[in-house]
Amino acid sequence: MPLAEDQAALLPEDIRSDPSLQSFSDFGGIAKGFIETKALVGRSIQLPGKDSKPEDVDKWAGETGAKLKDHGYAMVKASDIPAGAPASPDAYEFKIEGVPPEVIKGDKILGEFRAVAHEMGMSNERAAKLVDWYINKARQQQDAEKQLAVLGGGAEALGKVAPFIQASRDAASSGKAAA
Repeated sequence: MPLAEDQAALLPEDIRSDPSLQSFSDFGGIAKGFIETKALVGRSIQLPGKDSKPEDVDKWAGETGAKLKDHGYAMVKASDIPAGAPASPDAYEFKIEGVPPEVIKGDKILGEFRAVAHEMGMSNERAAKLVDWYINKARQQQDAEKQLAVLGGGAEALGKVAPFIQASRDAASSGKAAA
């Protein structure tokens, strides 16, 4: 119900017919709405104007980013977000040193990885980085297994290297080199 005519007459003439006032039936409602609006504006994120200077936008981004971080959010420039997934899982391209491209393309595990990466919307660059990480870890594991084989393999070899591995871990956690 809009304001009664006698109350509406108290408002400046240029705002009396404003549609936003039609939901108020008295001045108490207007005052309450004003207070709620001020509180909302105080919690809102104001965007810089289109004509803002770059240094003003950077200042705004720093201040706003800090406020968002306090609430568990992050602010990222759209230009910093990598492009999405390729058009299809088969479009992912990976390069693995010493492995021919046709072998990479036909690998069953990489094929499954491509499907998952595509489902997750992962860019080719991010998927390739994960593949590189995995290949490096797998090669480190193979090197460790070869070294165990040279030492005689099995539990006996593990017994020979276990003290060194433990000393290396202890040294790494204390910041000292292993002897």
